[in-house]
Amino acid sequence: MLRFPNYEEIPLKKPPTYAEADETADLMTREDAAWLALQLAAEEGDAASYVRAASGIDWEHQNARAFVDAVKWALAAGAHLKARELATQGAELFPHDPELVNMARILAPPKIIGRTPADPAVKLNRDWLVQHAEEYHGKWVAVREGRLLATASTLRDLLKQVSDRNHTLFTKV
Repeated sequence: MLRFPNYEEIPLKKPPTYAEADETADLMTREDAAWLALQLAAEEGDAASYVRAASGIDWEHQNARAFVDAVKWALAAGAHLKARELATQGAELFPHDPELVNMARILAPPKIIGRTPADPAVKLNRDWLVQHAEEYHGKWVAVREGRLLATASTLRDLLKQVSDRNHTLFTKV
């Protein structure tokens, strides 16, 4: 059964090919044909065809279920950016539909929530390790802000020597 989101179910014996869909397009509205093409593109994993077919649909006059189906089909077709676009548009048109709102949230572009500046001590510690790697090879070292605090043959012994461990790098060279 092929289901158009805004229409009744239409029984089909087998999914039609693109050529068959074009032939039956004369008997359907353009939008019906576009919905058929959307589903075919999804079934075949054809993202480019999906995006083309989606342009033939008047999205402003669709219901929430149509958007949910279209997003799922877009993902099946591999048209991920189109899925994001449809989910966003659907959530804007139907802000109380939890499935559309969730889809829009999940498919939204990633957000940088905060950005802290890089800690300059990390570079200083790294530089110290590069400069003194040969000298302290095989030893445990405690380094803070590019300065050596202590050395030991085991981590346990090193930790006994350093009381203030904040912002300190403990590593075996």
